[in-house]
Amino acid sequence: MVWTSEEVELLKVLYPRYIAGRVTRIDMEDMFNRSCGSIRKKAEAHGLTGKQPFDNSSFVQFLLKKTGKRPKTNKEILKMVEEL
Repeated sequence: MVWTSEEVELLKVLYPRYIAGRVTRIDMEDMFNRSCGSIRKKAEAHGLTGKQPFDNSSFVQFLLKKTGKRPKTNKEILKMVEEL
């Protein structure tokens, strides 16, 4: 299910209140008609949780220097790590 721009704006207002305990998990799920995990993932994507999205570009650069090959998928990354 695609998030509308209105839902994203509402999330930006409500998620900090949810973290502070002023809005309950049940209220969030009811307002957005989505699971708590889905709400959390969207909040992470918009930088509302304080967690930074995982960026593997520096690790890919490391693998490129070590092996001379650039992995294109996570599966290739795992295979290259096993070979190191």
